[in-house]
Amino acid sequence: MLAPDPLDAKAEPTSSIDPKREVAELRALAIKTNNLVTALNADLKGIGRRLEQRERTLTLNSAVAYVLFVVLLGGGFYVAHRLRVDRADFEKEAALREAAASREALGQTQRAGEERRRGEDRAYELYQLLRGGRARDAVSKYPEVSRERLSRVEAEVLREGVARGRQELAYGAFEAGRQAYGASSWKRAAQEFRRAVEIEPSPPHAAQLYYLYGITLFKLADYPAAATELERAVEKGAERNVQNDAGFYLAAALDQAKKRDRAKAEYRKFLTKYPQSHFASTAKRRLSELEAAK
Repeated sequence: MLAPDPLDAKAEPTSSIDPKREVAELRALAIKTNNLVTALNADLKGIGRRLEQRERTLTLNSAVAYVLFVVLLGGGFYVAHRLRVDRADFEKEAALREAAASREALGQTQRAGEERRRGEDRAYELYQLLRGGRARDAVSKYPEVSRERLSRVEAEVLREGVARGRQELAYGAFEAGRQAYGASSWKRAAQEFRRAVEIEPSPPHAAQLYYLYGITLFKLADYPAAATELERAVEKGAERNVQNDAGFYLAAALDQAKKRDRAKAEYRKFLTKYPQSHFASTAKRRLSELEAAK
């Protein structure tokens, strides 16, 4: 459709525009635009505040996180440092203990070596005494030397050597006592027999030794001691292997020592065993006297 031509007289006249209405519309539009701008500004300010608050929050969180990181890192370094220090202290104490143990072991080894050398020297001295026939000195020194640190061979050699020396000394004293006994030298005989007993209490000839020693003491009128030695002689078999009158002398010694009940028992025992002995009549008479004395 073609626009109307203004020169065309027959065209319709243009309608007139109301200025007030247009101004009102423009004013309403301006107010609306202003309200929108105000609202937009308010929104922008709110967004800005929120962004600023979020930025502060992020900054605070970052600071807290940094502080926590620093604290944790410092704590980690401290823990690692303490672990290293504790480990170093533990290793130091272990090293000190090991060093002390090593020093103690070394000291013990040195002391053992010194004791071993001293034992060897003293064992050799004792061996020289045995080789030189000085059994008395060897026997007297042996108890002290035996406590030294000796090897098994040294200890056994010395023990056997001293045992032989002790037997020789004991038998020598026994022979000397027997000679004195034969000569009726009762005091000297008692001394030698006592020495023989002190050196070797249980020699192979113990029955004879205790029998002669007991008779010697009986001759010296030491009846309690005589009874003790004669009782040992009987226990060692003197009645079978030496003299069957050992039981009679035991009873007589107990009798003289005023031990009458035991004396009567020994008299009876003697008479039961040896009724044909030449001491039997004496034993019967004395037993009758003791029984009558009740």
